[in-house]
Amino acid sequence: KWIVLLVAVAAIAAAGSQTAKFDDVQKNELSSFLPEESESLRVRELLPQFPSGMLARALTVYHRPGGLTDADQEQIEAHRAALIETPPQGVLRVGEPEVSEDGATALLSAEISGSNLIDATKQVRRLVAEAPPGVRVAVTGPAGFAVDRFEAFESLDRRLLLGTAGLV
Repeated sequence: KWIVLLVAVAAIAAAGSQTAKFDDVQKNELSSFLPEESESLRVRELLPQFPSGMLARALTVYHRPGGLTDADQEQIEAHRAALIETPPQGVLRVGEPEVSEDGATALLSAEISGSNLIDATKQVRRLVAEAPPGVRVAVTGPAGFAVDRFEAFESLDRRLLLGTAGLV
């Protein structure tokens, strides 16, 4: 009976190592189930050309205990300028930085079109990652929450497959 258990564990381990490959090959796009001449596919192809009616706000929060320095404020302004001059696709507007009354926290907002929400928010996060030492930076708000949710569920497929295989 130990041999059966070892064979089962080896089979589960072998199947688990292949889950990444399965994710790469599977195609769950709506377009793969519709006829090529369908109106839905034509609309889907044209849709990226139009901003969605939905906007999500990416709120970038800068915080330094004791107060933001002039250099910190310059970096925030540089981030804002970069978002305005070369905005990630989907970033429609970037607001003025707002600083808290105690001067320790600043907020920079960017409105992002729903059709490019995930990619644009990830690009905003990469851009603002360069912060002066001692400044904590986080991109949050509806756009940040959407990306966090997306990333959490992205890896869930593999765990779910392994858990199901383990139960079987």
